[in-house]
Amino acid sequence: MGYDHRPMVFRGDWTITVGGAGCERYWTIRDGRLLIAGNDGRLTMDLSPAVNGGWEGAWLVHERMGIMLTTQR
Repeated sequence: MGYDHRPMVFRGDWTITVGGAGCERYWTIRDGRLLIAGNDGRLTMDLSPAVNGGWEGAWLVHERMGIMLTTQR
């Protein structure tokens, strides 16, 4: 949060296209949480609904820094 920002596109086929890298390839919502996995299927992010309508949580790998996803229409 505050370190980097970029647009991302979450497709209806559970993949992330624009803005996704090797650690951000697949997504799903389970038990009200947004889960994101990498190319290898390993879970890399676990996000909860945020008050602003987006999602917030943290990386589960690497630096484990905070993440905030916002929607843009």
